[in-house]
Amino acid sequence: MILVSPKGEPVNVKLFPQASGDYTGEFTPTKIGQHRIDITFANIPVQGSPFFTEVYDPSQVRIGPLPRDIIVNTENTFEINLDNAGNVPLEIKISSPTGVNVPNFKYASLQSVITGQG
Repeated sequence: MILVSPKGEPVNVKLFPQASGDYTGEFTPTKIGQHRIDITFANIPVQGSPFFTEVYDPSQVRIGPLPRDIIVNTENTFEINLDNAGNVPLEIKISSPTGVNVPNFKYASLQSVITGQG
């Protein structure tokens, strides 16, 4: 198994044999972005190889500035910056102080949210 980072650098992979005869691979990525995984058996690529996986860092998602006060039934906007996080899947949930889910609309650009009625 060969694993390559988005910058073309090799990534160390540990392989663990399983009782079934299969193997489990384990790695710790250090770069965000798409990683390529080449798997061969007897020097022949297995079906579907190469495989690709997306690595992202949710801790690098930045939100703000958030409005201090929000008025009921008005549009409110804030920015979500994913520049250093990679291709992170984004899900937005907004709750009222009582725990009620507040409807929201996620822009395709993933840069801001307009809240609905609270």
